[in-house]
Amino acid sequence: MQPVIKKIKPLFGRVLIQKYVPGRKTPGGVLLPENKSSNIGVVLEVGTGRNFNDGKDIANVLKVGQFVLLPEYGGTKVRKWKSVTKI
Repeated sequence: MQPVIKKIKPLFGRVLIQKYVPGRKTPGGVLLPENKSSNIGVVLEVGTGRNFNDGKDIANVLKVGQFVLLPEYGGTKVRKWKSVTKI
């Protein structure tokens, strides 16, 4: 995990997830075949939840450390960015 990702705190109902990469070797030493893609991720950070116009708040049901299934083409990738200076 990169140190930049540790500083990100999602807002509202958003969640920060890192793709889970399973081990390639079992404890007994057997090599496992490589899967081309894994749709499993681990929750790193969770936002506070959503609030609606009528004043109702709904908390997030996910917790840090839970495993979740990811959509094949969904989500937004987080990349390292350069810091922006004020003009």
